[in-house]
Amino acid sequence: MVVDCGGGTVDLTTRTLLPNNKLSEITERTGGLCGSTYIDREFARFLEKKLGFAAVDKFRRENYGQYQSLIHHFFCPRIKFEFIDEKDVFRNIDLDIERTCPALIEYINKEIRDAIEDDDWLIEIKYEDVLTMFEPVVEKILNLIRDQLASSKQRCSTMFLVGGFAESPYLVKKIRDTFVSVVPIITVPQNPITAVLSCMDLTKQQLPLAFSP
Repeated sequence: MVVDCGGGTVDLTTRTLLPNNKLSEITERTGGLCGSTYIDREFARFLEKKLGFAAVDKFRRENYGQYQSLIHHFFCPRIKFEFIDEKDVFRNIDLDIERTCPALIEYINKEIRDAIEDDDWLIEIKYEDVLTMFEPVVEKILNLIRDQLASSKQRCSTMFLVGGFAESPYLVKKIRDTFVSVVPIITVPQNPITAVLSCMDLTKQQLPLAFSP
């Protein structure tokens, strides 16, 4: 099974390797709107609860470059691709609004602004906050995999996780923990973002050497 965890969608297909070194698709391709950008949306919802929907929405529309910088230079490297499901080792993360996204300040109403200003423009992001961002999206992915496994009459021996979202240690851990008793090998390529798993690639004899468990 190939689980392509992209930005917008997650796409799945299951194939079997035939004796003549060709592939045969044994299930219908499936997919869903649960890629990594939906984690970004959950982060935005977190900010909306803290700062008000109107403030974050206007900031996103009128300062899209700074909003994208907030996502790609703060949220992704510090949270989305670092988070693991280990509460004991998690350290709360401070979002410094004044430094990271100063344009956002002008859209916050006075009551919230006064409270945030008292906290030196810092928003504390806790373990439970991040878990809430991940859970609804990851659960959709797990359900897609369950459905794909159920639709096959053959046992799945190997699952490849590819695409940018496969760099998330939390997602990989959840998939492995959930399906380890069903799929013997669940592996991620060394460069999941650039992995090209076309039918031609999968038929190469070097396939087992191209991936690390």
